[in-house]
Amino acid sequence: MKALRILLIATVLVTISCENEPIDMVDINNFDTITVDSTLFNDIEKVVNDNETLNVTCLDFLYAFTVFVFDGDDAFETSVVIESDIQFSEFLGALDERQSISLSFPILGTNDAGDIVEINTSADLKEVIDSCTKEEELGQCEQEITECYYTIENFNVEEFEGDYMKIAPTGVLSYYHNTEIYSGTWIMFFLGEDLHININLNATEEINEAFNYDWFVISFGASEFSIRHDTTILGMTQQCPEDCGNNTYTQCGTEEDVTIAIFDLDSLLPCTSYIENGQVEPIEVTFYETEEDAMTQNNVIEDTQTYTVVSSPQIIYVRYDDATTAELINIANISLEAEDCN
Repeated sequence: MKALRILLIATVLVTISCENEPIDMVDINNFDTITVDSTLFNDIEKVVNDNETLNVTCLDFLYAFTVFVFDGDDAFETSVVIESDIQFSEFLGALDERQSISLSFPILGTNDAGDIVEINTSADLKEVIDSCTKEEELGQCEQEITECYYTIENFNVEEFEGDYMKIAPTGVLSYYHNTEIYSGTWIMFFLGEDLHININLNATEEINEAFNYDWFVISFGASEFSIRHDTTILGMTQQCPEDCGNNTYTQCGTEEDVTIAIFDLDSLLPCTSYIENGQVEPIEVTFYETEEDAMTQNNVIEDTQTYTVVSSPQIIYVRYDDATTAELINIANISLEAEDCN
C-alpha cells in the first residue's frame, strides 16, 4: 500500500535547502510514514470533512501549512500550501493509489474549548484525533441510549429476558423487573481502544450478580446493541413507542371485539414510571382501577401482564411505594384505549 508521510519538523527542508541538495533527492527516512488506508489517514479526512457522517468537532486545523506529494517510487512531485478545510478535502480526494503525502510539522489546531493545540509529530496528531473520535463516539452513544428504553432480548439468565432498562442523561439507570423498579448507574468509557459499560445496580442479590460488571461493548447501533462479560452476552433492543410518556396508551382490539384490548401493564412502566433523579431505593409498583383503591391499597390488579380493557378508555391508577420503607412516593393515572387495527 502507498504511504502518507508526515514531516517531523519544518526545519528538515530548510537544512536540505542550505546544503543545496536537489528536492527530488530528499531522504524519505527523515519522514514518518503511515499507509494511505490507515486509520490516521481516514481520521484526517474526518477532521477536514467535518460533516454529519464523518465528524470530529473537537479539532480544527489552523491554516496555512504545506503538504508535500510523492509518487509511487517515493520521488518528490510537488508541494501545496493548504489554506482551508475545503481545499484540504479536495486535495486528499484527488490523490490516487500511487501517491503519498507528508505534512510539515509543527502544525496548529484548536480544540472544542477554543484553545490552540500544537502538533509536532504524526504520533501527536494520532493522539489528538483518537481522543476526539472517542469523545464523539461516546457523545453519540450516550445520546442514543437516553432517547428511549431497552428490552433485554438475549441473556443467559432467562428470568430476566423481557425486562427493561432506561438510562437518564445523568447516567442514572432504572431497571424494570415485573412490577419492581431498581436504580443504579450506567457509565460508558473507553479502555484503550475498546468501549466499555460499567453497570452498578442497587437491586436484589440475584439481579446484582447478573448485571453488576464491567461489560465490553461487542456492537452498538441506534436500535440494538450487545455487551459481554467473560462468556456472558447481554443483547438489548431499543424501544421507542410513539405514545411513550403521553399518559394515553393504545392497543389493538381483539379479533372478536375491537372494543376489547389486552394490555401488559408491566411493559408500560418505562414510559409511565415516576422516578426521582438519583433514586436509590427500589420501588414497588401496583395498579388499581380507582383512585380510592390506590390510596387505600385495596383491590390491587393481580394480573398485570394480561389486563383486559372492556370499556374504552379505561383509567388505571399507578401507585409507587418505597420498597424498603413502604412509604408512598406517588400516585399517577394512565388511560388505556382499545384501537380498531383492522
